[in-house]
Amino acid sequence: MTTVSFPHQVLGAKLILDFSPEKASSEIQFLQLVAVFVGAIRCGVLDSDHAKEALGHTGRFGPTYDAVVKKLVDVLRDEGIYNRDSDGVVAISKDALQAVSSLVLKECGHES
Repeated sequence: MTTVSFPHQVLGAKLILDFSPEKASSEIQFLQLVAVFVGAIRCGVLDSDHAKEALGHTGRFGPTYDAVVKKLVDVLRDEGIYNRDSDGVVAISKDALQAVSSLVLKECGHES
């Protein structure tokens, strides 16, 4: 396993490169699960309120995760424009931002 540190990342985070088949398999399974979750929200099977959970982790699991979760932003945009549910979109966005801030504070050692 190789550890690489990038000084420009927030909080001195380290990128851990692990090329084991088990790690790759678990990452693929995780991304498949996220894709199914996002697809269920896009199709209307799950309410768009559940998007806040996935959006709260944007930037934490890599570019593939971010690309999949970006589809939730499209769902929220459509909710706000076509369904005229701007209050719901604002509430979901606020909750996602609060989740991100609490995660960052926990990483810094400041419990909220």
